[in-house]
Amino acid sequence: MNDAAVAEPGEEQPLGEASYRGLFQKIREGFFVAELVRDEAGRAADFIFREVNPAFTEQTGLTASAALGHCVSAAIPGFPASIVRRYGAVVDSGEPAAFEVEVPALDHRSYEARAHPLGDERFAVLFLDITAHKSIERALEESRALLADIVESVDQMIWVTRPDGYHDFFNRRWYEYTGATPGSSDGDGWADLFHPDDQERTFARWRHSLATGDPYEIEYRLRHRSGDYRWMLGRAHPVRDEAGQIIRWMGTCTDIQAQKSFGEQMELASKELSHRIKNIFAVVSGLIALSVRQHPEARAFADEVRDRIAALGRAHDYARPHGDGVPSEAQRASVLGLVRQLLSPYGLEGRERVLVEGDDAPLRNRAATPISLAVHELATNAAKYGALSVPEGQVRVRGERSAERFTLRWLEKGGPPVREPEHFGFGSRLVDITLKGQLGAELVRTWRPEGLEVCLSAPVDQLVAES
Repeated sequence: MNDAAVAEPGEEQPLGEASYRGLFQKIREGFFVAELVRDEAGRAADFIFREVNPAFTEQTGLTASAALGHCVSAAIPGFPASIVRRYGAVVDSGEPAAFEVEVPALDHRSYEARAHPLGDERFAVLFLDITAHKSIERALEESRALLADIVESVDQMIWVTRPDGYHDFFNRRWYEYTGATPGSSDGDGWADLFHPDDQERTFARWRHSLATGDPYEIEYRLRHRSGDYRWMLGRAHPVRDEAGQIIRWMGTCTDIQAQKSFGEQMELASKELSHRIKNIFAVVSGLIALSVRQHPEARAFADEVRDRIAALGRAHDYARPHGDGVPSEAQRASVLGLVRQLLSPYGLEGRERVLVEGDDAPLRNRAATPISLAVHELATNAAKYGALSVPEGQVRVRGERSAERFTLRWLEKGGPPVREPEHFGFGSRLVDITLKGQLGAELVRTWRPEGLEVCLSAPVDQLVAES
């Protein structure tokens, strides 16, 4: 009977030396057993490789024959002395240690090493090449540093929040602009820097973006370090992970005070110009009235001219740019909007005499004059001779837009029978010349017994403003 230990029933059989050797032959980590070599002063100066596993070669590039029985100083010339001293400390203390090391002599490979004392001067090391991982870490760190430099150096206020909207970063430019103490804007600390009149709508828009994930964009007034409030354009976009979940919000604040001031100056100039133009219309109408007193026989012609001037005045007032104080629906003139404006005097209570329908489009300012002249002329003739000359008559105007042209169709019904005139008057000739010369438009009249039909067609790019 031998001295080998026999496991009792229910006890685990301990692994023998052969089992351990088989295990270390299969693991992907490099493994070696070494014996410490000391100098005359007893300090760790070198070590000799006594045993290595197959992964040792894969992790270091050294074959077993090149390592076994050799000092590390000979097998790996230039091996760092600091690492040798670390292994010496493990032997001397009898305590295991884990650390990361870089070995320049092995193409600057980096390793994660775990050293264990084995008794006497021997120790064992389990190690894994983490060079690729360290390279990625360094690249990420460099990217973070570069991004931090960019964020801090740009002349733009930048802020970042968590997915729930908690502000946890403002760049240096934010604190320089607002004069706030660094860190004081975190969380909801930024809120007090907004103008009181802008806070409610700004916060509502921010809450909407947080709830829906929609990009955030709004104009508001932010307090400058001088105490003055200046207009800002605030924007933020969500940063999403691969699953589409929002992980951060990245935002900016752009000072637009200069643009706002310029816009206000332009609005004042526009109002002044509009006032002067309307005065010109009034002066011309007054001159015509004075001339009629001296030439009563021209009253009918003078009245027509004054009506056209009045129509141009209404068209100008409708089509000119409006400021922020005007309701949003009147901010920009439209083709059908101008038609409705010019035909509004011809309506009767309780009867739909004028119907404007169909496609609409924003109107170019330069197109307002020729269109208003045409509609005014058609309305005047309809009131004299056509559908608007009787209470039961009706005018229907329909807008039709295609890729190339915008068409206004004018259709009269319910009026007296009409027929094509033998000659066109001054007003009709003026309309034809103005439409063709200024818009490249065509106007075709068709006299039907039930009423006049007119087709006014113009190129889209001449009539319609860019949206």
